[in-house]
Amino acid sequence: MDDKLGQEPAYPNPFEMWKETGEIIGGMSKRFYAACAAMQGFISMGCVNPNGLNNPNYDNIIGESYKFADQLLKQE
Repeated sequence: MDDKLGQEPAYPNPFEMWKETGEIIGGMSKRFYAACAAMQGFISMGCVNPNGLNNPNYDNIIGESYKFADQLLKQE
């Protein structure tokens, strides 16, 4: 993955800027936001039982969510 891919804020606030660098700060990254949306899809499809009875592998679900997010951001 490109080190810069999706690291800019999903909802940047132009009024919150470092005066020294001009870098926009604040908010979650686009990558994190997209991964959360992908994870929500996995959960809604039943990949994760809310009661924890099917003992899902959370690391795999998280990893796959970030893979989806990375592919989405490459298309941006």
